[in-house]
Amino acid sequence: MCASRLGVVAPRRVLRRAIDRNRAKRHIRESFRYARARLPNCDIVIVVTGFGDGRPIRAGEVRRAADALWEKLCREP
Repeated sequence: MCASRLGVVAPRRVLRRAIDRNRAKRHIRESFRYARARLPNCDIVIVVTGFGDGRPIRAGEVRRAADALWEKLCREP
């Protein structure tokens, strides 16, 4: 039995500070762990974009965005 796998890319061009890149990846991975059982067996790669405007990353924003992606992926036939 295969399970879903996740790859996360947070480029320095989008998130300048390492702490911001690591925080975004950590929140996405945690969200994935909770949704993994519901997801179809596939490989998923997420490229972080849209946080390059200089404001700090909020855990709630990243988590909501990741949760919305998992829900959308679960609905796909």
